[in-house]
Amino acid sequence: MGNDLTKLSSPRIFLIRMLVFLILCGLIAFVLQRQIFNAFLANPWLNGLIVAVLLIGIILSFHHVIRLFPEVAWVNGYRSADPKLAARREPKLLAPMAAMLGGERVDVGHVVAVDHDATGARRIESLNKSQGRRFSAA
Repeated sequence: MGNDLTKLSSPRIFLIRMLVFLILCGLIAFVLQRQIFNAFLANPWLNGLIVAVLLIGIILSFHHVIRLFPEVAWVNGYRSADPKLAARREPKLLAPMAAMLGGERVDVGHVVAVDHDATGARRIESLNKSQGRRFSAA
């Protein structure tokens, strides 16, 4: 049981919950199909657009949850110090964290790391200079 506390939980349960919810919604839609069809025909273009956006949202939601599986496996492999699991595949969503932990250079594309402490200290120092103060921010 102690080992379970050190691992990230799998996103599988969330994927199952999403599938159960979609099945329940499908069953309700099947039961109410005549009323839904009549309401749909009131404005088919607008309702068609709404259904299309709904389907795209459902697909993207499932895609995002499925993308978490290799990331969770990487974190669990890294935390268990198993080099085969951690080195099997570099994470994409956690690439900045992998670069910091591994000491390697990872191309993170759009991610920019900023040293917030140094930036804040420079801002305070420039504020102090503009106000004629002589003490340090630290």
